[in-house]
Amino acid sequence: STTSTTSTLTTITTTNLPQNPFEDLKTEAEAKLKAMKPVVGANGVEIYYFDDYVETPQGSFGMLGLDPAYRKIFAQDNGTDVGVGMGILSVTNINSMDKIVGLEIFLHLAWEDERIVWPLAEGLQQGQEWEFDTKVLNDIWKPDPHFDEQNSQKEVKAIGFNTTDERFFVTREAVNSNIKLNFYTKVKVEVICNMTFGNFPFDSHNCGFFIGSLKGQKNIRWGVAQITKIQRLSHPDFFVRIQ
Repeated sequence: STTSTTSTLTTITTTNLPQNPFEDLKTEAEAKLKAMKPVVGANGVEIYYFDDYVETPQGSFGMLGLDPAYRKIFAQDNGTDVGVGMGILSVTNINSMDKIVGLEIFLHLAWEDERIVWPLAEGLQQGQEWEFDTKVLNDIWKPDPHFDEQNSQKEVKAIGFNTTDERFFVTREAVNSNIKLNFYTKVKVEVICNMTFGNFPFDSHNCGFFIGSLKGQKNIRWGVAQITKIQRLSHPDFFVRIQ
């Protein structure tokens, strides 16, 4: 009998792997870092801010766009003027022991951001409002208001639902004027007040509700707050007056 055998030749091809598998990633990261523009912080420290670039913020329906150089953590290089309005609804708390005063207010902030691109800007007429979902604010710069000596703050929400009274919309105050961004919210805020009782029971106290930047941003110029009293303010133990 005859036995036949067949030999099979297997060829193995090997490819030399790069010494550093992250070399391409490193090169790309170096290029991005080089293209970034740092912001000079306190004591001359250069701050590089890393965030995901969003060309069209979620909820904007393509009505506004952002340049790749846009950084939502920083205001404009030449600073940003922020108008402030406060509608006083009620006095929520006056605690003479802890020296705390609380108010329920409508807070209105208004500002311009020339870095935002509005493809249909000419469509926004004087006297009109374009209102957007407030989630647009997640992708753009906005003021960071905080009351001096603030003790606490909370949103006012609907009973049984996580619904707030926040509104975000844009307006044009005059023909060919810049687009103004507006934010409204209803909040309850308490501040620490320097109360003295040397003239008790005829003592009086001035408690300031002054707004500034929570993060101490120097390039925000806060306007003088426009105060309105929505309804008569009362408290069982104190006579309250808004100045």
